[in-house]
Amino acid sequence: DRRAALLVIDGDSDNMAGSVDPVSAVVRRATGLDVKGVVL
Repeated sequence: DRRAALLVIDGDSDNMAGSVDPVSAVVRRATGLDVKGVVL
């Protein structure tokens, strides 16, 4: 069972653009395509 310690999200993607609250944007709008890196 491996869990990520840190996800690197592309804040410049179309899904994240224009968001005022980045946490809400990740929860509501981000997809797997927005993940740029994973630290285990």
